[in-house]
Amino acid sequence: MRSLLFALCCLVALPVSAQTGDYPVWVELAKPQVVTVAIDDASGRRVRNLISETRLPAGRHRLSWDGYDDGVYGEGGQLTRHRVPPGAYTARGLVHDGLKTVYEFTPYSGGTPPWQTKDSLGGWLADHSSPLGATFIPSGSPYGDGKPQVLLTALVAETGRTTVWVGTDGTTYQRRAMWGWDGAEAAATDFGAARDPRYYAYVLMCWGEQNDVILRGLTRDRGPDIAKYKPRVKMPKEPRELGLALSVRDGLAVMAVPLDDALVFVDVKAGRVLGQASVPAPKGVLLDGQGRLYVSTQGTVKRFRLQRAAADAVPELVDGVDLIKGLQDPRTVQCSLDGAELFVADWGGSHQVKVFGLDGQPKRVIGRPGGFQRGAYDEQRMHRPCGLAIDDRGQLWVAEADWLPKRISVWNARTGAFQSARYGPPHYGGGGTIDAVDKSRFFYAEFGGLLEFRLDWQAGTAKLVAIPIRNIDLPPTHDPMPNHTYGETVPELPVHLGGRLYLCGGYQGGLRGNDTHAVYLYDEATHTARPVCHVGSMRHWESIRTAPFIGELQKEGGIYEPFLCWTDLNADGKVTRDEFQVRRFTETVPKRDGGQSPLFGFRDWRPGPGLEQYGSWSLRLPAPAIRADGTPLYDLSKATFLVPPADDQHWNEDGYGGVMLADGTWVQGLKGYRAGRLVWSHPTLDIPGMPPRYPGHIVEPTRLLGPPFTPGRGEARDVIAMNGERGNMYLLTGDGLYLGTLGAHMATGELFPFTQAKRGMDVSGYSFEDEHFHPTITRTADGNVYMVAGKEHSSIFRIDGFDSVRRRAFGSVTLSAESQARLPETWVIPGRKQGRGELAVPRVAAPPTIDGDLADWSGATWAAIGASGSASLRVSGNRLYAAWRTGRADALANDATDPPFAFKRGGAVDLMIGPEDRRGTKGTALPGDTRLLLTMARGKPLAVLYRQVAPGLAGARPQLYESPIGRVQFDDVRQVTDEVQFAQRGGDIEASVPLSLFGFGAAVGEQWLGDLGILRGNGVQTLARDYWNNQDTALVSDIPTEARLAPGQWGLMKVAAP
Repeated sequence: MRSLLFALCCLVALPVSAQTGDYPVWVELAKPQVVTVAIDDASGRRVRNLISETRLPAGRHRLSWDGYDDGVYGEGGQLTRHRVPPGAYTARGLVHDGLKTVYEFTPYSGGTPPWQTKDSLGGWLADHSSPLGATFIPSGSPYGDGKPQVLLTALVAETGRTTVWVGTDGTTYQRRAMWGWDGAEAAATDFGAARDPRYYAYVLMCWGEQNDVILRGLTRDRGPDIAKYKPRVKMPKEPRELGLALSVRDGLAVMAVPLDDALVFVDVKAGRVLGQASVPAPKGVLLDGQGRLYVSTQGTVKRFRLQRAAADAVPELVDGVDLIKGLQDPRTVQCSLDGAELFVADWGGSHQVKVFGLDGQPKRVIGRPGGFQRGAYDEQRMHRPCGLAIDDRGQLWVAEADWLPKRISVWNARTGAFQSARYGPPHYGGGGTIDAVDKSRFFYAEFGGLLEFRLDWQAGTAKLVAIPIRNIDLPPTHDPMPNHTYGETVPELPVHLGGRLYLCGGYQGGLRGNDTHAVYLYDEATHTARPVCHVGSMRHWESIRTAPFIGELQKEGGIYEPFLCWTDLNADGKVTRDEFQVRRFTETVPKRDGGQSPLFGFRDWRPGPGLEQYGSWSLRLPAPAIRADGTPLYDLSKATFLVPPADDQHWNEDGYGGVMLADGTWVQGLKGYRAGRLVWSHPTLDIPGMPPRYPGHIVEPTRLLGPPFTPGRGEARDVIAMNGERGNMYLLTGDGLYLGTLGAHMATGELFPFTQAKRGMDVSGYSFEDEHFHPTITRTADGNVYMVAGKEHSSIFRIDGFDSVRRRAFGSVTLSAESQARLPETWVIPGRKQGRGELAVPRVAAPPTIDGDLADWSGATWAAIGASGSASLRVSGNRLYAAWRTGRADALANDATDPPFAFKRGGAVDLMIGPEDRRGTKGTALPGDTRLLLTMARGKPLAVLYRQVAPGLAGARPQLYESPIGRVQFDDVRQVTDEVQFAQRGGDIEASVPLSLFGFGAAVGEQWLGDLGILRGNGVQTLARDYWNNQDTALVSDIPTEARLAPGQWGLMKVAAP
């Protein structure tokens, strides 16, 4: 048999110590397999994870152990390893044929496939908002060969898309982000003979701090602003329910702005606001072909005739009549294509579309009345019918402005019959949990409540069957619970106990951790769930933090956030003082400054199979007694510590979530304890963006995906699944042996390339993308293991390969005292630190030719740009020349139709320059700090210049970049494609830029701060940002962060003689 030598330093891609041991560990394989080997001392305690998830060929293999432990990571990823004592050690581990991730189907997405594709046909609508707008486009669209289609819109999206073009047969023609995060509150088509030929459709937008109501027109390749209106009354940041509305006819647009009691008129061709008319709280508008305007206002639809003294005059509303009366809360008004019928979306208690003749007489009603639902779901009922579009097939498309569920419904406009619906997509980061006992049930926590789906495993389909929890819009059935306002934190984990179904939290909700929830009891008769108890703290329980008795709870617990339990003792849903238990602890935890801190923040709890609770400070609360009505009765006095409290145990983020295994092992922070004694650990590196250095390297762990599980086949036991920050997930056995990686780190794995969602396809090794916050994992009663995953979709994947897992003993290793004494006590492997590098920029007489051929850059100094390539600069005359070597012919492939957001849409190269003198700025942007981004936007050259601070700049084009976690205002963002030359040949790119763009000269001896970067993408999305000097560039999921200039992390560029 073949014998292969594996030096450990090669396996882990780390620097070799000047002096290390060489202790052999032999692995013999009858066939190629994936191998994990760990070293335990004589007491059974783990000292080294030697190799993990490493595929080896058949044969006998010699592994080498250097005599050091796993070590501890410090600042910048510096790893300090310690020499282990001499003695006898045991090598053991796992072998298997490899784990495979197999696609099943997707419960909650209208996209085919449900994920983004390079052709922009996959995926569905927005993650951060519900559907809002709809309009029929008979012709003129650049998508679907110009066939008749419907444009659907949503307010804002981060990883989803706010605009989708759908054929009248349901085929997705295109899916785009036209304006960064922005989408549209409403959409309209101008059916008039005098329409502006530049635009095939229009949208209205209002979102964020700027508070402008913006009218935009859609051309074949862009969506430019036509006009803006500044409301007198400041609107909420997300004005979804206000009733902003739009209609356009013969080049005249009218926008309804209800808080201003105003109709705003816009001359589309002139691109200016003409003026406004006063109407109380208008929430729907329609211009018809007869010069009439219909307005929804105060329970009626009024009809006016428009009168204009001149073409550029403000239209006057004359001959007003109450055409339709008796409506509850009328919103959008639309008409049939022949103009013979009016369709009115009526909210209030109705939530139906009501059809009237032009004389105002009712003709029919579409949808069952009632609106918002809690309990069994009726697809014949609409929730907030908002956008209405009637197509040439006689179909009524309804964009329903709700989260529970997000839905586009399609009805027969002539008969009112329900035809179909498309649901989703999920909120940012996906989510959803399969019931381990009954895998036909799937629960998904959405904003404001919980959805329940019935899974048909034979057909590979899902059907929404219930809304068990709805904490918004309907009269409350109970007092507010912790985190109850947002669906992210409504419990979705099913726990079956004593013939009852409980819904618990602990394995979903938070982004990088798991939020505390109340325990809900599910009523199978009504398909609803009610809270019965809560264990934890008052953190994120606002109604208790401000309750009159909060002081009593704090006094009883001896701390601001005491350990408490609420139980709904009288089953009335009310939270009262007499229903609380409080536990006071005398234990303290050492602080970093040497002092002692009381225990606090008891907010991280996960249920066991008997509803026992495990959580903060390694506490175990035994299983409750269950009252006859199903109410759990906990006793806080019985809570015990599984290990002594430590400073890192009250957090549930970054890999510190704790879980109890079937054999009594307590696992927290990827460390295993038995009877309070540490028996294993696995090293983790928590540096943003740092890719794994070797197979099985755990970087940026976040949250547990579900309860530990033992697959139905194979020898893996008590498997723990931990999410990663960059689209990968880690599996370990209960005794700390690394089992496998699901997905892939974005830096090392490709995103889904699949243009079709085929059941049974192998998706192993593809990344689920960074900030993939809410995956879950479940072992079902049939022994299979399923994962719910997807950043903008909640797809179900089966994990195969557990049946091949076998435990192996790899013999003993003896370390002599003599050999170990020759080794240094510690081995320090340097990490990375942010510094300020220096780059020479030679001033040369002869400039390079801008043709993409870098032969005339011979002798240049090349600055390494991470793993993405390198770059160089030089100056000649009054121009700056830059070159990049990327190794990729598609390095500049980009899908930007919105140039200010080109840094989000795919590949690009980047140049940042600013003044050297930063005194008193603390690294923030100054006048003169400039960013130049170069790319090929849909095959055409694009150069965008960004100035974050440019006071008094003539003709400035300000741009706000905003997200839920931050915002940054740029004073000027503009295209400069005509002023910059750049060319590409293969993976090489070179550019010539006038120094005047940066506002300073480049004489020999001058110095700037600056950086050179490469944005790596897949043609439609930016996947990674690598820079010469700035190392804090891991995030590619937050627009303000990616836009913001960071001169404090730029390097020094010096103009030098050649």
